[in-house]
Amino acid sequence: MIPVNGYCRHLMAGYQIQLHDGVQIRFTSTVPDQYMLYADEDSFACIVRRMLTDAVSATREGSIDVCVTDQGAPGMLTVSVTDTGPTGREPDARLTAIAMRRLHGFFFMDPYYKLGTRVLLNITINR
Repeated sequence: MIPVNGYCRHLMAGYQIQLHDGVQIRFTSTVPDQYMLYADEDSFACIVRRMLTDAVSATREGSIDVCVTDQGAPGMLTVSVTDTGPTGREPDARLTAIAMRRLHGFFFMDPYYKLGTRVLLNITINR
């Protein structure tokens, strides 16, 4: 079980020192802090770290937003990382495979987001 909000905040804290001057990283969530995600912790951490690494390295100004929500696709929890870095980056195929095999979810880029890059991880909620 993963306390998803606390875990995301913990992962984000490791990137504070790597941010370019003036770049802010923010966290929002629509689920309560006590919300627990039943998923493989190592796989979840691997994907979220990669999402954050890509965002931090590409964002020279502006912001990075990490969002956790259960208000998107029915039966799914979505973790997104949105940045103001260059558009057109491609998701890592290995991470897509991990998301599907180990988390029973989907990892993809938002093709409609044009102000930077938005990467989403949809995970099936096992209740």
